[in-house]
Amino acid sequence: DGAARSLVNAKPFRVMYQLDGHGHRLHSAKVQSVLFANCGALPGGVALIPGASIADGILDVAVIQPSGVFGWLGVWRKIWWDNSVLQRFRAGRRVLERRRDTSVRYLRGSGIELATSPAQPIELDGDEFG
Repeated sequence: DGAARSLVNAKPFRVMYQLDGHGHRLHSAKVQSVLFANCGALPGGVALIPGASIADGILDVAVIQPSGVFGWLGVWRKIWWDNSVLQRFRAGRRVLERRRDTSVRYLRGSGIELATSPAQPIELDGDEFG
């Protein structure tokens, strides 16, 4: 609920990032939000970041970059339907392999360096952090 309310007024911003373990390639994207996690399940069985594990030593990152109002529908479909329902079944995973959806991108690595332009506020476990 808190995320949905805060994203309504959020404006997209530019990020530049470099993921450890993937060479020295610098990436740039216009995003709505970037989530860093070491686990991916939310209450109610919602899989925000599928495959994320607190025990694997890997940092999981979700880059939220919807394009327009319909892009937000893609974000919610990805999180609630694709991750929480289709991922559970072999046929559903095959459907997801063929789908090209960029509203939510998942990254994994031992760490990440990220910079924003302009500077953005951050939250830690849903609380403002600076």
